[in-house]
Amino acid sequence: MIIYAVNKSGVVSTNNIAINIPSTAGKNRDKISTYFSGLKVFKTGEETNLSAISSRVKLFAQPGKLEFVTNIGADPAHIVTIGIPSFTIQEKFIDYAQFDEGEKKMTVNSFLVKGQLFSLMVDKKTIRVAVHDISTGKLQHQFEINEESPFSIFAKSPVYEVRYGKQRSEDKEIDDIKKLIKWLNGSTEGILINENDKGQLIVTIGNYDLFKTSTPGSNMGGLQYTLSSYDGSGAYVYNPNLNYRPGTLSTITSPGYYASTYFKLLMDSNGSKIEKGKLTESVTDQVKDYLKTVDPKVKAANQFNIGERQFYGYYNKDEKSYIVEEMNIVK
Repeated sequence: MIIYAVNKSGVVSTNNIAINIPSTAGKNRDKISTYFSGLKVFKTGEETNLSAISSRVKLFAQPGKLEFVTNIGADPAHIVTIGIPSFTIQEKFIDYAQFDEGEKKMTVNSFLVKGQLFSLMVDKKTIRVAVHDISTGKLQHQFEINEESPFSIFAKSPVYEVRYGKQRSEDKEIDDIKKLIKWLNGSTEGILINENDKGQLIVTIGNYDLFKTSTPGSNMGGLQYTLSSYDGSGAYVYNPNLNYRPGTLSTITSPGYYASTYFKLLMDSNGSKIEKGKLTESVTDQVKDYLKTVDPKVKAANQFNIGERQFYGYYNKDEKSYIVEEMNIVK
């Protein structure tokens, strides 16, 4: 792996780093670019977004270090920590053999928070979360959701959401945990974690499936959609560059076209127990709701953030000027 670094004076340095790719990676072992394909970047203090939930490779960027977490099936999670600016490297593996019962075909997806690795494991009968200390590799806590679990554990009840651009269908609540497990198992399930102003952890568990279309494009006319995880037909994956990514500097050409099943748990600051409490609407959802109110015919539209503040810009042809509006985000 080659990492380019730019110092305060603008001088660029090149750093070559050797990474040991495990033999269990199979075809993903051929190239480092293949092993890290689909990588998503998460920055300290930024709200994570549902569209990144299923990424099997995550880069957690924070002052002083870069941490890569890679999941392949139910293999041990591979954690690569690169110190900055020394570019020293440490590698660790978190094993899940004690959770794998073989015939259930378990999959694992992980998220790193405050030196703890939260790993989602879904099989045909259960949804489990294991919390490991990455410095020691020891299991600290574990939680299980099964058919007997009460709905009172959810901070946000399970929902099934479909979005066709700005035409968002009504969220459908899922009132059967058996059905919830079935819909999550074997799809693009993953785990994301945000922290609220009280220091509690908001744990989102779910999937995120882009639509497939017979003809790539950004408008609704003439397009036939199928769900990648539920149907499998269709020739092309919907262009990810057209998917809305709240809080980024990329230009918005169209909101996302996707289907998602998800729920949220509220945990204490170290992930040792599930707590009860109310959740405010996420920044992601507030931005999406705002975009539903804007004129779809405006030109040069761009949604972006400056720190924690969210903005929407567009060209007003009547006034012959570019307008930038700040969104009222409630936290």
